[in-house]
Amino acid sequence: MTHPWPPDAIHVEGCPLCGHAERRQVLEHLDQSFVCILQRCLRCTFTYLDPFPSTRQIIAWQDLDPGSGDLAADTPGLTGILRDIERFVPGGRMLEVGCNAGNLLVVAARRGWSVAGVEISGNAARRAQAQLGGRVWHGPLEDSPFKHHLFDCVVMWHVLEHVPSPLALLETARNRLRPGGLLAVQVPSLTGLDQLRDAGRIAELVCPVHLSYFDLTTLQRSIADSGLSVEFANENEHHHLTVYARKHAPD
Repeated sequence: MTHPWPPDAIHVEGCPLCGHAERRQVLEHLDQSFVCILQRCLRCTFTYLDPFPSTRQIIAWQDLDPGSGDLAADTPGLTGILRDIERFVPGGRMLEVGCNAGNLLVVAARRGWSVAGVEISGNAARRAQAQLGGRVWHGPLEDSPFKHHLFDCVVMWHVLEHVPSPLALLETARNRLRPGGLLAVQVPSLTGLDQLRDAGRIAELVCPVHLSYFDLTTLQRSIADSGLSVEFANENEHHHLTVYARKHAPD
């Protein structure tokens, strides 16, 4: 079958986590004129999109979203996220990777955190910079000016599913943490796939900007492989996976 992939679609040579080439197809779904094909690694069971859109195309789609700078509407939910994080680290320097409009960081700053963010979408980064100024870097984390071993907490809330090489991003985030620092991660869970499909809402999980698909086992393994120690892992009733992990050893 001929698929309507753009000419700059990127094909995956091996599993993004373990490099193993053998896999089986899990699902095929057409979304935004892009055929999303999910492949599951036969060695480590990680599930990933192959092929996936170019970074240029992903950013273009993200920039179509007007977003929102309205803090008041979402403050209770953001405060709840921060309260959970503060059970593991009471305060200090926080970096949010994929900070969008910067709303979580604004609320964190009000709670006494010293905050910084990175965001690859130009539109979202401009909204975040309007709220936080030069504390927000427009671009990928690996190119950011933030020093290694600087942060007490790195937050990646619904970000890891958007990257083709999650282990590389986790390792880069680990480098930005001081020894003893905390990584806080949340992603959608692959275990919700059947429920969403039955409800006709599969596009909430399977879409061209979701490149990596986790269950609790593969998420914890990815974080452990990056050199962090998992302290808390949970899947909630909305099929969201949350993991808090600690950096114990220096780089």
